[in-house]
Amino acid sequence: MKEKYYIIGGLFSLLFVLVIIFFVKNILIPGSFLQTLFQKTPPQTTYNPNPLVTNDPSYLPVSSESPSIIATSPQQGPLNAPVTLVEFSDLLCPYCAEMHKNISQLFLESKNNIRWVWKDVPVTSLHPLSRKTHIAARCAWKQKKFWPFIEQIFLSESVSLDISSLAMTAEKLNLKKDSFESCLNDKSVEVFIDFDIREAKALKVNSTPTLFILSPEGTILKRITGLISLDELKSTIQKFLPENTNKILTQ
Repeated sequence: MKEKYYIIGGLFSLLFVLVIIFFVKNILIPGSFLQTLFQKTPPQTTYNPNPLVTNDPSYLPVSSESPSIIATSPQQGPLNAPVTLVEFSDLLCPYCAEMHKNISQLFLESKNNIRWVWKDVPVTSLHPLSRKTHIAARCAWKQKKFWPFIEQIFLSESVSLDISSLAMTAEKLNLKKDSFESCLNDKSVEVFIDFDIREAKALKVNSTPTLFILSPEGTILKRITGLISLDELKSTIQKFLPENTNKILTQ
């Protein structure tokens, strides 16, 4: 009988030891499942930002695979367009002005089949006031006048704009003068431009204009470096449109 009690006691002792080992291994050891389950604060996870909704790109990584499209990227056209055209451009670059004119015409004829996204690449080594001009355009963006503003800048065909010229353009578009002028010295606006510059470097954009044609999934379908004619641009875009829309640009 005593042997029976000894066996039962031994089993309970063994069970107790196993419980202690389990407790130490699964609760006290950092990072274990049960510790995570019972801790008062939620576990830390790797940050996975949604680039479509963020309003501050300064902390976002850039990709060398494809341009990102974030809330701070000026854009127009439907989100579900068959193709997205991403324009890396310098507002004081004459070739960029000509290319922008071609893209504008293409967009007008596209019948909502193109999404158009802008990226800032001021080349200050060639155009010293380029960065300030891009800042001014972003200030116009804050007042929902980005596209009309850059159209006016490109139409001026000038590589020697000054602050007074930017102010006159803002006045022409009925921008709020005080807001616009204070924005020109607002460092927080520059994070938008800096993000685009970082992305351009990651994508090895070495000259402007540079265009990327993307699929709805964000895959690069075509990269275009330098100025091409409107007809060439139409022909290129048509190759990536669905069959039922691939003739819209020639009608």
